[in-house]
Amino acid sequence: MIPFALLLMGNQQCKDPGTETRELRRRVQMGVIQAPPMPLTDGGNFDFKFAANAQLWDVLRKTQSFSTSTISSEAILDPGQMTQADRDAFNQCEDTTTDSFNQMVNGKVMTQTSTCMITMPQAVINGEIVNFELTTSAGVTVGLPQFAGLGVGLGIKKATLTMALQADHPLIPGHVIAASTPKAKRQEFNVNFSWAPSGVGLGFDFYSKTDLASVVKKAMENGISDLKQQFDLSEPWYATVLKNCDKALMINAGSASDANLQVGDILEVYNVWYDWEGEACNSTLTGTMKSTAAPIAVVQVEIVGDTFSQARVIQQTATKILPGARVYVQKLVQPVPATQAKN
Repeated sequence: MIPFALLLMGNQQCKDPGTETRELRRRVQMGVIQAPPMPLTDGGNFDFKFAANAQLWDVLRKTQSFSTSTISSEAILDPGQMTQADRDAFNQCEDTTTDSFNQMVNGKVMTQTSTCMITMPQAVINGEIVNFELTTSAGVTVGLPQFAGLGVGLGIKKATLTMALQADHPLIPGHVIAASTPKAKRQEFNVNFSWAPSGVGLGFDFYSKTDLASVVKKAMENGISDLKQQFDLSEPWYATVLKNCDKALMINAGSASDANLQVGDILEVYNVWYDWEGEACNSTLTGTMKSTAAPIAVVQVEIVGDTFSQARVIQQTATKILPGARVYVQKLVQPVPATQAKN
C-alpha cells in the first residue's frame, strides 16, 4: 500500500498546460421548468411549458455537464423506500457486526449510516423561462405572451431568452446548491427566419423542428454548462459507495456515458454525517457534512462499468466505511497532450 502522505500530494501536482483537463459528471434528476403560455394567431395556446420540459430532459440526457443515468425523469424521491435489509447488504462482503453511529442532537438524529443516500441524485434541476423575446427586421421587439400579434411571414432577426436554472438539493427543503449566473440567464441569438406560429400549434413534434425550438435548446445547453460551473464552485464532485467489499469498493459512478470515470483514477473516501429531523431516511434531511477532516481510505479505480465501478483500497485507516459514505477526487488520469500523442 502507498503511504497516505504521498497520496495526499496528488492534489498538489502541477498540470501540463498542454493537457486538456478531464472532468467528471454528477448524477442529477430533472425537475420542472416553468414557462409562460405561447398564444397563437388562431386564438389557441401552445403548451410552451410542456415543450420546454421535454427539451430540457433531452438536453440533460445528452449533456457533458451532468448525467441522468439510472434516474427517471418522473421518479419521486422517497428515501423511506430503503430498508434495514438494504443497510445490512451494504457490508455483506465484509463483516456483519452492527455498530451504532447515531447521535441525538436537540431531538434530531445525526447519523453516519444513511443507506437511502446511496442511490440519491446529487441535485434536482429546476428552472423558469422568465421571458422569450423576438426582434423583427424592423427593430420591433415583442415578448411572450404577445407573440400572437406578430404578422405571419414577418422576418425575425434576433431572439432573446431569459431563463433561470438552479440545482436544488433532492432532500433538504429550500437548499439551492447552485444557480445560473445573470450573464447566463439572458441569452441573445442572431437568427434569420420568418414567423409562422400556426404550425407550432400542431404539437411538440412540429415545434421541435422549428427555429424557436433551436433557440430554446441552445439557451438550455449554455445554461446547463453555466450551472455545472457554479455547482463545481459550490461543492466538489463526489459519488457514493454502493458496497464495501473490504479490499474494494463499489461506487455509483460509471464510464464516459455516465460519470466519466477511468481506470487509474484515485479517490478519497469519507463517511458523512446526515442530520435528520427524526428517524434516518424516514424524516426531513436538514444537512450533511464529512465526518472527518482527512479521508478514512484512498481507493484507485480498477474496473469501470456503465453506471457503477469498482475501486481497489490502497490505503485505509481503522475507521469502518459506512452506508452513505462518499468518494471525492484526489487525482484523475488526464488525457495525453496532443504533442505527445503524435510522437
